[in-house]
Amino acid sequence: MKIREIIEYINTFASEKWQYSWDNSGLQVGDMNSDVTGVLLCVDVLADVIDEAIEKGCNLIISHHPLLFSGVKRITDDYKSDIIRKLIKNDISVYSSHTSFDVSEYSMNRYIASELGLTSLRYLDNISEMKCTFSVVAAKNCTFEGFADVFEGVNAENITIVNTQDGRMIINGTCFKSLSGKLTQKLHRINPENTVTVSECISADSHIGLGLIGDLPGKMPAEDVIHSVRNICASGVIKASRNYKGKKVRTVAICSGSGSDYLKTAMRMGADLYICADLKWSDFLVCEESGITAVCPTHFESEQSFISIMKAKLAEYDKNVRIFESKCTDIEVFLNFD
Repeated sequence: MKIREIIEYINTFASEKWQYSWDNSGLQVGDMNSDVTGVLLCVDVLADVIDEAIEKGCNLIISHHPLLFSGVKRITDDYKSDIIRKLIKNDISVYSSHTSFDVSEYSMNRYIASELGLTSLRYLDNISEMKCTFSVVAAKNCTFEGFADVFEGVNAENITIVNTQDGRMIINGTCFKSLSGKLTQKLHRINPENTVTVSECISADSHIGLGLIGDLPGKMPAEDVIHSVRNICASGVIKASRNYKGKKVRTVAICSGSGSDYLKTAMRMGADLYICADLKWSDFLVCEESGITAVCPTHFESEQSFISIMKAKLAEYDKNVRIFESKCTDIEVFLNFD
């Protein structure tokens, strides 16, 4: 089996076109045409993870977090450069499924919601497969061929071109809402004089979105929910806002990983309790003032179920593929000096 075949399969349930514009899901390093010798699943591509892959004879690492978020300008003697060199030297490819996986129906949010028994699930950010129309007024002397790669990279469709009397082009089309930001950025990089207008969405399917909110079977003590979250996420310790004491909750919101951006969304949607990671002190002040209870496993703990979920999906595809779960543990540790 080729690495390309596994990537194509992952895209059937966690399509790269669903990723947010700031993300970099997809092939990070390697050759898609290589034969797969084994797959190692992890949350982050760390030096320890590469050692595991070498030891187990795996030439494909599938991670949740991208190895590369932005352009690498030089390969020197830093940590990231060492990792890249080691991957290339050992012919190991890396594929990352980040927000494309987070918005899918197999996300870690859905796993936590299922384990808690939540019903009437809704998305905190219902991006769906929303398509929007765009219109590009190209800078003078630009050619459509110069934009072709950009439009292909955002899955643009229904493209039409109108030539104006002053020699400009107006290019109209549709693309997925989640990629409209990437379209704008790339066209501005080509020429800052390119102007892009993105319209309201023209269609939407409701099967993808980021974060979830749903209802418990009945009102439960917040403390009981916290204990459940600790077990689900296999947390050593768990952080919570102090207003959990004596409180009963019914509506629970979840955004695994860095969920601070959706705290106020969860509040607006009526959540009594919000499960996420990486909340700041100011976020806990918001919880104190508003009455919503925050429950925070570490970032790794909230997302480590990616490994078992992806393993199950790959096993459905081909039981003969050698699949391993990384033993690499949380890089965020808490010390107890009692």
